Amino acid sequence: MILRKFPIGIQTFSEIIKEKYLYVDKSYYAWLLANTGKHYFLSRPRRFGKSLFVSTLESYFLGKKELFEGLKICEFETEWKEYPVININLAQTGYQNTSEFKNYLNDILKEQEKKYLIQETEKEDFGRRLTNVIKTAKSQTGMNVVVLIDEYDKPILDVLETEKEDLHRNILKDFYSPLKGCDADLKFVFLTGVTKFSKVSIFSDLNHLKDISMDATCEAICGITQEELENIFDADIEKMAEENGFTKEECFAKLKYNYDGYHFSKKMTDIYNPFSLLNALESKNIGSYWFSTGTPTFLVKKLEKENFDFRNFTESDLTITTAEISNYRTDDPNVLPLFYQSGYLTITEFYQEFNSVKLGYPNKEVRIGFLNHLLTHKFPRNSHGLDVRSFILDIQAGKVESLMNRFQSFFAAIPYATSSDIKLVEYNFQIFFYIAFQLFGQYCRAEEHFFKGRTDCVLECDKFVYLFEFKIDKTVKEALEQIEEKQYAKAYESSGKTIFKIGVNFSTEEKNISDWEVL
Repeated sequence: MILRKFPIGIQTFSEIIKEKYLYVDKSYYAWLLANTGKHYFLSRPRRFGKSLFVSTLESYFLGKKELFEGLKICEFETEWKEYPVININLAQTGYQNTSEFKNYLNDILKEQEKKYLIQETEKEDFGRRLTNVIKTAKSQTGMNVVVLIDEYDKPILDVLETEKEDLHRNILKDFYSPLKGCDADLKFVFLTGVTKFSKVSIFSDLNHLKDISMDATCEAICGITQEELENIFDADIEKMAEENGFTKEECFAKLKYNYDGYHFSKKMTDIYNPFSLLNALESKNIGSYWFSTGTPTFLVKKLEKENFDFRNFTESDLTITTAEISNYRTDDPNVLPLFYQSGYLTITEFYQEFNSVKLGYPNKEVRIGFLNHLLTHKFPRNSHGLDVRSFILDIQAGKVESLMNRFQSFFAAIPYATSSDIKLVEYNFQIFFYIAFQLFGQYCRAEEHFFKGRTDCVLECDKFVYLFEFKIDKTVKEALEQIEEKQYAKAYESSGKTIFKIGVNFSTEEKNISDWEVL
């Protein structure tokens, strides 16, 4: 039996090759970039393979031909020259403390200065020190220098929406300034990050970087395509299917539904999240892997700062221009580019004529993970939390009374800001049902439009249809009358399913469902 080793969490190219881990060959892209340009910027979500590609570039520019034997790059590269490489990884620590941030930059520069026997200068003069390292490296080796910077934006992401954001941006602006000032001494510059939000403000006039984030030629530079999945992991998928008792085709479909769906160019090539996919194949289990490694707290804070209505966070109306994605700034009230760059949304349609795109959740893992996080953030609560499984079981069994009791228990556990804050109570009530029914929609179908209007919510399963109409400080009678007047049930009368027409009233005084009735 041949042991298949998955490189989960391993971001060093040489280790993957030497230790014979499975490697999805992205080496061609290293040759392509090196031979068609000089200055690049790549944005991809976290845990998407950016660090591994940076490591691949490092091995390539160090001329380590032996590591690339049998890989695609060997069909193109013939010289294998060795260049001095400065590899700066900013993903290895946290940056909430500014002093520790400065100390980390100092440590990075000290390591490079030691390598070229440079006597340390002013500790916090980061730009001047990096300039000195670049010029000294070229002088000593006679070769232009390669600079690779991974996760350039993390020191800002860690303090986004805090008083330290501007301070960290200014520190990085100084640190990165040699990337243009030393252009004559540089062979190749490559920066990666999750976002582009700070690109302009940090780099100022560093406008010579070619942004390949939405370049069709490089859309598969990170992540795993369907073709790569089928060619490289076919045997692993077969084993996973056997262990879980479903067919190979079913296994492919489950992996696609949970981890595929990312699009990074107008070609709309499906890209799988590599971290989640590899974890699922190794454990032979469909689980939540990417989302569980980090929560999008800074994104939710951004939503709240810009007064974004969470109810608008649907998969049908999120349209933005490609220019809004490429030129995003932190003071931009439009949060959608940040959600796209961070991987919580992806391109679902590309309108080339208008240079715009429609955004939506890429897959089930992201959709469920984000909604659960949003629910937790909006509704801090005790043990009476939203037990999605129990809600779904009630829905599938037609237990309307049990279902409504669960709703009441949930609202009873929510601490509201003040008893007189009526607008907050109403808004939270609406937000809760939006999120909850989005989650339930994984098992049923949420929301429905009819020719005479739209009911607040429709949940449909194998045997039952639930038509909800919600009122605030009104009466259940009014809710039921609206269901009848608008004929919401008519579309389901021929389905053979039991139809529950449920009127619900929410009391802002009681901060709970005060009454409900089912027909």
